[in-house]
Amino acid sequence: MSNTPRPPQPQPRPVRVKAIYRFTAQLPTELALDPGDEIEVCEMSDIGWTYGRCLASGRSGWFPITYCDINDVGVETQ
Repeated sequence: MSNTPRPPQPQPRPVRVKAIYRFTAQLPTELALDPGDEIEVCEMSDIGWTYGRCLASGRSGWFPITYCDINDVGVETQ
């Protein structure tokens, strides 16, 4: 067993999406979107809602992923 430290592992690049439609938040936990907003994705649910942070405003909340272009900014689709 070696005492040599392991090199640091590369950190995954944050996933970002771009809003293509306006979304008006109805609850305090939701994130309002304007077309062109870039959002850093923090968590994705299996029911179409995503938790993220708007890079322009710094606000965070849940929003419908269908209102965003997931290929425009950096999400790889399978």
